[in-house]
Order: sequence, then structure tokens, then C-alpha cells
Amino acid sequence: GIDANSNSVHDPGEMKPLGTLGGQYSEAYAINRSGQVVGWASTNNSSIVPYHAYLITPENGVWKKPTYSNTDRTNTLMRDIGALGSPANNSVANALNDRTWVVGFSTTNATSSRAFLWRNDVMVDLNDLIPTNSGWVPTTAPGITSHNDLVGSRLYQRPPPAFLLRRE
Repeated sequence: GIDANSNSVHDPGEMKPLGTLGGQYSEAYAINRSGQVVGWASTNNSSIVPYHAYLITPENGVWKKPTYSNTDRTNTLMRDIGALGSPANNSVANALNDRTWVVGFSTTNATSSRAFLWRNDVMVDLNDLIPTNSGWVPTTAPGITSHNDLVGSRLYQRPPPAFLLRRE
């Protein structure tokens, strides 16, 4: 549990709440060696949508401020890294590397999603990084290496073939 011994302190080994971007829901998907965490969190207190990808950079071993509140879900250390196209779209951060390059996917309309790379405070559609006539439409990026190589899958094929996007 979050406070297994009921001492109102999150002791070592106990889960730590990460909070949200103002809504009620969140999930964490990855952590890097610096302790940065990525995932998705709802931004609206009355609905699960929209939900956005987030990045938490801990401060002195703390991942949530206000610290350890089970009633205030907002986390001021949780950074909303946005969504492709419109803030009304949803996004999920699947992974990050030690350079704080984040990958995931964002909805672009009701039936479509696109893979993204977030780096240097900018979210980029992976489709903008490949030739337009390649036949590939990256829809999600579940992983990134320390050398900035990305893995993912593309749309319009069943089952969707995987890809490796290497930096040259």
C-alpha cells in the first residue's frame, strides 16, 4: 500500500503517489537512471480525457509536490509535455532515455494515432522525420535507447510490422 505502516510518511519500499495534471487518473510507464518518470495523466477533474504525456523530474528524492497528499492529486513536478496537433488530443509517453528524450504516441483524430519524439521541449511527429513516400506511418514508439534509436510499429498493416529508426 501507499502507507503500509500508517505513519503518514512514505518510508523506503512503500509506493509513492505521483499525482496527476489536475485530473483524477494517471499511469507511469518508464523511469530512467536519473529517476525521471514518464506516463500519462488526466488534465480534467471531471473526465478522464484529455490525458497527456508527462515527465516528472524528481527533486531531492521527491517525485510529487505537494508531497504525500492522498487528497490533492495535482503534482507540480509533473510536466505536461503536450499532444500533437491540439491540446484536446490525448498522448501517452511510453519510454525515455537518460538524455530525457521521450517517445510515445498521440491521437490526431478519433481514429488515428501518431508516434512522437519529445526532446528539447518540443514534441515532433515521427512521421515528419521520415521520407513522405516511404509507405510507413509510425503510430507508436514504445522504446528508445541511450543512443537515441527508436522502436515502434506502423499503421495500415495487420499485424503491424515493427520498425527501428536509427539516428545517422
